[in-house]
Amino acid sequence: MVKSFSVPENYMKNLDDKHIDYGASYNTFDTTVDFFNLGKLADVSNSPEPYIAYILMSRPSFNIMSAEQTKVDVESYQNYRNLQSSPLTATYVNTKQGRSLLMSLSDYSQNVWLPVVTNKAASYTTNDIELKTYEKGNTYYGHMMKYARFSDEHKVATTMSIEFKNDRFMSILKLMYLWMSCIYLETRNGLLVPKLIYQQNAIIDYMGSMYYLVTRRDGSELVYWEKITGVMPIRAPFSMFSFSDQMIFNERFNIDFHCGIRSDPNDPSVLMDINFLSGDVYKDILRKSSVKDEPANNVINNKLTDEVRLTEGRKVPYFTSDLFAAHPYIVMQKTGSDVKYYLRWERGKAPWRGSKLVANKSTYAKTVLPLSNRTDRPPINAAPSIDDMASSILGGGGRSSGGGSGR
Repeated sequence: MVKSFSVPENYMKNLDDKHIDYGASYNTFDTTVDFFNLGKLADVSNSPEPYIAYILMSRPSFNIMSAEQTKVDVESYQNYRNLQSSPLTATYVNTKQGRSLLMSLSDYSQNVWLPVVTNKAASYTTNDIELKTYEKGNTYYGHMMKYARFSDEHKVATTMSIEFKNDRFMSILKLMYLWMSCIYLETRNGLLVPKLIYQQNAIIDYMGSMYYLVTRRDGSELVYWEKITGVMPIRAPFSMFSFSDQMIFNERFNIDFHCGIRSDPNDPSVLMDINFLSGDVYKDILRKSSVKDEPANNVINNKLTDEVRLTEGRKVPYFTSDLFAAHPYIVMQKTGSDVKYYLRWERGKAPWRGSKLVANKSTYAKTVLPLSNRTDRPPINAAPSIDDMASSILGGGGRSSGGGSGR
């Protein structure tokens, strides 16, 4: 029987103190920064590690309700009826899957996030940050001094492209096309009317936000993040149906987005936005998102609501079964003066989109009931929307959440 071998405590430090050569580098961060290493040995223990990326996209806030609920919802229900009859959207809206995708874009959807975007995103390219320079002091011999100046060009509105994995439902293509069609009908002929509070406060309801998170191999500890505000699709890739004397098959395609403002990289305030969008009020976020002196490898946080634990009997990032979650959550760990941020997940519930959702062990079965016969439907103001944010700003308190282009 082979016994397991473990390195004694302070073993590496003793080797370093005694200047023992054993053919490998025992370089550390401190020695890398503070000293010149003349040995030129391969720094194997500090080699770069692979990372895991997540794209989280928040939905727009279209004023759409798929069934008439009260007199307050007459306009949102009429918007839905207009989409059912419009040549642009009728084909998709009048199907079960199309209605589900459409209602995920509605301000009445209880989930602010678009999980299908996260599930199907395949690649995304971030921007570099550069300094500008300018020259002064031209001499007789052509010598000049170069000075540096700040540049905010990485924040300027531009376009970005995300590659998606296709599926047999064409879920991403339909979702983005419905999003673009709603914008078209709202801005061209008024067949889609925004909420009154959005009109009164000059809030654009057809844009969302995108959060790009990069973690270590554990899928939790964050190493990079950024937020892009004012995101909307500007191209639906129907060119995927082009014919060339062969069967049509497109496993992946790209979709272009307009983006308004890009945040600074690794801005901690961006992470707080994620927790607000996941549906919590400020006092709950303070309670749940701060963990003091917690071991770095401990992903359990009893303060989260029904947390989905990635490492419970699994080898991250390799899974042998599906693992579902509804809301991302950011937890801050403070150990001494060191602060780290971790991506966690709450299981949550299936989103309510004007239908009754019943959770089975492996799938969600949808049973459509008239809203007048519903006893379990949430009130209209329970959905994350800008109404509650506005009432909070005006002194009414209430639930904090994001909506429109401000998310």
